[in-house]
Amino acid sequence: MVFEKTASNGCCRKGGRMNREQWLWTLGGAGAAAFCGTIFLCRPWFTLLSCIVGWRLGKKYWKAHTKRQHNLLQREQFAAFLEIFSSRLEAGSNVPQALLHALGELSRTYRMDPTEPGFLLSLRHCLDRLSGGISLRESLEHWIEESEDPLIRSFLENFAVGRGQGANLAELAKSFSRLLTEQEALRKDREAKLAGSKREQGLLFAMPMVLLIVLYATGLSTTRYGLMDYLVRLVCGALFYGAWRWTNAILADSGLQNRKEET
Repeated sequence: MVFEKTASNGCCRKGGRMNREQWLWTLGGAGAAAFCGTIFLCRPWFTLLSCIVGWRLGKKYWKAHTKRQHNLLQREQFAAFLEIFSSRLEAGSNVPQALLHALGELSRTYRMDPTEPGFLLSLRHCLDRLSGGISLRESLEHWIEESEDPLIRSFLENFAVGRGQGANLAELAKSFSRLLTEQEALRKDREAKLAGSKREQGLLFAMPMVLLIVLYATGLSTTRYGLMDYLVRLVCGALFYGAWRWTNAILADSGLQNRKEET
């Protein structure tokens, strides 16, 4: 099996300056929000307010995107680890030797960022503890505490128990590899179904802005607002936001979208 190199350029450096990708997300969000805000209510104060909201939403979307990419990378590295680790155990290597070989193979494929917590860094810490004289059981316990992914944590817990009971550790790694493959297939299937619904949702909520642009272009609407114009826009904005939240709730209840992914 061939693993492609994966860079973590989109990962955020805690306490550091924003990188180019984050600037693109935030500026894109601010620009899009300012444009829509100007079309909805052509007033400088509302355009500025829309720009600020878009800037904050852009940062929020970027953080969610970065976290998702990080989690996918951890699963990809974990899948590669399981395959290498099980094959080395079947070849006759002991557990520390198999762990060391897996780290070497993964380090040649993936770049390890010492400032970014992840699977490779936790594996390196485990081997460092072993070389420092700490037992394998205690090293695994520390690794379990460092792991954020529930599947990786479950594997390590089962691995620690199975090692104490003399279980077939290679078969255990293979069973988790099959489970990971099944979960990945389900995730891709869910994302494929969700993509169509998200596209329809985006087109539906883009229509009011398109209609306003047409009205401005044809002269049927002006920027001279009266009290009724402000009230109409206030009610329409509330209905627009409520409908957006409602459609997100429908997607979440359908099982296609987790509630944590709602925006």
